[in-house]
Amino acid sequence: MRIMETIVISQDGQYQQELMSELPTLRQRVYGVDVDRLEISEDLIVHLYHFSLEGGIAGEILDHLQGHLSAMVMIADLEQIRNQENNDLDEIRKTVNNVPAILAIRSEKDVLPYNRDAKASGLLLADNARMFFWDPEDKRSKGIVWNAALNTLQFETVNNLL
Repeated sequence: MRIMETIVISQDGQYQQELMSELPTLRQRVYGVDVDRLEISEDLIVHLYHFSLEGGIAGEILDHLQGHLSAMVMIADLEQIRNQENNDLDEIRKTVNNVPAILAIRSEKDVLPYNRDAKASGLLLADNARMFFWDPEDKRSKGIVWNAALNTLQFETVNNLL
C-alpha cells in the first residue's frame, strides 16, 4: 500500500471545508494538525494535511513533510489573487518548490472570465503547477480541482515506480 502526503493550504479555513465538502474522508489529528485520510483504492491512500494561514504554520511540520510530500493544494479567494495578497502562499510554494501544486481559486460562477476548456483543464502556471477556479455552490467545479490533484498524485506514483 502506498500513502501519499499532500498539504492543503488556504488563507481561510472555511475555504478548505467548502472545497473538501464532497470528499469521503476520515479526519484525524497528527502532530496537532488536522489530516484527512482519503482512500483512493486498496493500494493508494492520500493524507491531506490542513494548514490555514490564519493560524500560522509551524516550520517543523513543513520540514517534516518536505522530504516526502507528493503534492500541494493552495486555496485562495479571487479577490486575494487580484490584490496579490498571497505572499504567504508564495513563501510556502518556494519552501516546497519541487512539489507539484494546484492553485484552487474560489470564485462565484458568474465572475469567472475563462472559457469552458480553461475551467476544465486549468491554466498552466509552471511545469508542475496548474490553476483552477471553483465555486462553493458547484460540485462539478470542486470535483475538477480534486480530480486534477489526484491525477497529479497518480502521475507521481507512476514516476516513482519507473
